[in-house]
Amino acid sequence: LSLSSCIEQCKAAIKYPPNGLPTLLYGANGTGKSFLSKLMYEYGKNENVIGKDKQYIAVDCTEYAQNTEKFARKLCGEGDGKGWLEKASGGVLFFDEIDRLSVAGQELIFSYLISGQYRGFHGEDKVFESSARLVFATSKPPGEAIFKALARRIPIVIPVPSLNERTIDEKEEMLVSFLREEGRRMGVDVSISQNAFHCMLEYPFENNIDGLKACITSSCAGAYMEKNQDGVAVRTYHLPDYMLSRLKLGTDDRGKRLIHMNSYSKDTSYEQAVSHFQMLLDHYQDYVDGRLNFEDLLGECQKQLNEYYDYLIYGKKLVNM
Repeated sequence: LSLSSCIEQCKAAIKYPPNGLPTLLYGANGTGKSFLSKLMYEYGKNENVIGKDKQYIAVDCTEYAQNTEKFARKLCGEGDGKGWLEKASGGVLFFDEIDRLSVAGQELIFSYLISGQYRGFHGEDKVFESSARLVFATSKPPGEAIFKALARRIPIVIPVPSLNERTIDEKEEMLVSFLREEGRRMGVDVSISQNAFHCMLEYPFENNIDGLKACITSSCAGAYMEKNQDGVAVRTYHLPDYMLSRLKLGTDDRGKRLIHMNSYSKDTSYEQAVSHFQMLLDHYQDYVDGRLNFEDLLGECQKQLNEYYDYLIYGKKLVNM
């Protein structure tokens, strides 16, 4: 699976006139549903369908699971109507873990979706209007998360793939992005060994993106204690214990080539093959010209073939500086 179709649906939901379409994001915990909802808001601002001064408000429904009255006060405000619906008007109002909200709380949202209007908590007569775009998230199947009347008012339902379901390119880009982000937070350049990179890329994190981020933070913390003038180098032995116990590869990869995040770039398999083949030809030319003896030629060719083998084994699409 890929995020591409998911993202296209999110774009359509935000841009649909006049005030977007209610959207439900569902997927396992840690798949990035909250992050995706914030990206929808940022996309809307970039496309000028959401004003630059309009707000994004996130609501954790677990806080109101046992207190519908408190939720109603926050959603609609008191008699003046100055609640979340008023503050998020023209922007995005995001309800995380909507399945944790009581049916009574969901009915308040349903009432707003019918007409775009609402009443303050203590206001019986005065009616307020809002143009807030509503986005919901749940880790449960949609049919179990929301009561039927509300579900019928949410036309866009988007499955968010788990980390293991994402394409290898998406996972690689995500990993590089998180490593760079961690480097900025520490104020140093970050590099990582091929073994460690491969382990992070392939490990089946139970908490998906959250698990990957936690792994990166933990590994960088260990590597930070060994930082030098070149920055922080994350190696296999810096990985969390729960990953090391499953490794078939050795943990000591000191002296091995590193992937530097500040100079990371992608390369195609074809270009990699051509590059390695050209190096073999260069070594052979050195032998023909007398700059290498036969034993040195064999040694250089063996080294080059080993490096290309590593590339094939690890699925690397990286230029290692």
